Amino acid sequence: MKKLNEFDPKTSIVAINNVDKAYKQRIETFLINLLYRKPMTFQDVVCHAEGAYPSDVLQTLQNLVLTNKLELHNKQYRIPGSKHKSSKKAILELSNTPILSERQLILKPLNVSPVFGDPHPADYDWRYTSKSWDELAIRLSPFIKNNYEIALLGAPTLFLSLYRSGVHLTLFDNSASVLADLESSGITNGLFHHNMFVPILKFRGKYDVIVADPPWYVPFYKAFILRSTELLREQGLLLLSVPPWLTRPSAITDRAEIIEFATKAGFDLIEIAPGVLSYQCPKFEQIALSMQGIYFGDWRQGDLFVFRKIKEAQSSLKASYPKEEPTWDEYRFGLLKVKLRHRKQIDSGELRIMPVSKEGPYLGTVSRRSPLRHRIDLWTSDNIAYSVTRLDIVKVALDRLQSGEPPKAIVETLGLRLSTIEVNTLLALLINITIPHEQDEFEQLRKPKSITSHGRTPEYNSYVNKFIEDNVLPNIGDSFWQERLTKLLFDGSSPNSIHLAIFVEPYLKFILEGQKTVESRFNSHRCAPYQKVQVGDILLLKRSGGPVVGLCEVANVWFYRLDPKSWDTIKKEFAQDLCVQDPSFWEKRQHASYATLMRIQHVCPIAPAKFTKYDRRGWVLLTADNGTGRMEFKDG
Repeated sequence: MKKLNEFDPKTSIVAINNVDKAYKQRIETFLINLLYRKPMTFQDVVCHAEGAYPSDVLQTLQNLVLTNKLELHNKQYRIPGSKHKSSKKAILELSNTPILSERQLILKPLNVSPVFGDPHPADYDWRYTSKSWDELAIRLSPFIKNNYEIALLGAPTLFLSLYRSGVHLTLFDNSASVLADLESSGITNGLFHHNMFVPILKFRGKYDVIVADPPWYVPFYKAFILRSTELLREQGLLLLSVPPWLTRPSAITDRAEIIEFATKAGFDLIEIAPGVLSYQCPKFEQIALSMQGIYFGDWRQGDLFVFRKIKEAQSSLKASYPKEEPTWDEYRFGLLKVKLRHRKQIDSGELRIMPVSKEGPYLGTVSRRSPLRHRIDLWTSDNIAYSVTRLDIVKVALDRLQSGEPPKAIVETLGLRLSTIEVNTLLALLINITIPHEQDEFEQLRKPKSITSHGRTPEYNSYVNKFIEDNVLPNIGDSFWQERLTKLLFDGSSPNSIHLAIFVEPYLKFILEGQKTVESRFNSHRCAPYQKVQVGDILLLKRSGGPVVGLCEVANVWFYRLDPKSWDTIKKEFAQDLCVQDPSFWEKRQHASYATLMRIQHVCPIAPAKFTKYDRRGWVLLTADNGTGRMEFKDG
């Protein structure tokens, strides 16, 4: 006879499937009821979908269209047979939504404050938008005017916004990296590094109001609520961000459990404000969505629960750190964050660094429920995830890399006990981390899936066309370039392509000033521009991490499969035209296997123009469709 508490995987799988099925049914019912009000675009639906993830919304919409419960007309989903005409009220409602229009979506830059490093998925790091700052600042204004004591639990961007406005307040945050960023910006007061699963006894009963933004999972809510009841005076207020009811299958029961626990902790729920909070879409989530063919701005919203402390918490209440939650070492390289997992057992075999996902190094999900998460050993804020053996070796390498030691020197030392394959694997990883954001040649973000069965396609075409029409053509008086670009964009008969080339200084300056007449790209594998560029192609010159500042034409091109002889040829014939002034130029490229060299002409500076790019490639082919002349991104 089976014990009552015995784990049965078959029963568990059935239970999970039933939960997922019920959740999908809730989304389906909600969307049908929503669209009875008025037709909506996909972006508008996501905005009103009570926290449901965009890919779940899209899948549900597509299924409803396939089963004839909905129809898609002029990019709007609607109830079949409806002839609804949008009222002024409906138009006003949609105009006030935070989701950008379809044309604007791909133009949306990564919304990351320069003060902070990139958000990391392991930290559940979603940050408030300025809309949330304004909402919360209004609610806090009576307390600010009367010099009441205010504390924030895990809301660093709100802290920075209020601090810059002259508000004195306290931030408790578990991220040493976030606090270091604030200190580096000149803030020295009001910052406390604290794990919310540990009591805060020093400040008991000090604060009149607390704003808390926990990771959206019940164990974290319990910890944040207990810390809030410790910190608040009686009758003090707790403003708590909470996931909307369709955020995940368990969201409804999670919300009920949060309220129940808060009641036991001495709080009375006095207000629920649905959807008043909004969050920046972090880079790791934008990448995950783009891999599913979805391009969004800041779509995520949160509800606000307002509690009043009316008594002390029950003494028996506790919050335990989730056993399944891993611990990490964190490394910073500019804005990039790299997490290395703690494992109890260290593998003593061969060093291997393998993508966790079968589809490549980038994860297509950021969900805590993903079965891939437990396999992650090395995870970057770009949502690159690897399974790693010999974590001890990788840890030593990352420690030395963070201290400023060059990758080659690190590998040369560690290589005494590694095979050639292991050395190359480790070197590739370290080089990838140290390359500037848009200069990565280690791995490329795979081409996003196109979702076209119901009329939705990536917006690259219109974006590139609009960029050139709005930012390049109006700023060029040269008749040569006016004719070249116009023919390429609108004629459709040109055999040439446009490329986006990213440069670091001083090489970009050398090109614009005419000193550098040959551009080179060295790669460890076949990727653009290798065998993808030809004479007559046009290069848009983009500063790394900055705007497009010029363009030029390819006059000649050479491709090399690198060996000692070809290396000698390149160094002898092109060093001067490449403006190579530092011997380290060649050292940094010595592990490359392929090289592309291009002589350039007709260099033309333009007024700086922002060009949004969502991956780490240093070269992107923007090729004209032979049939329409429209432009689109291509992988190299």
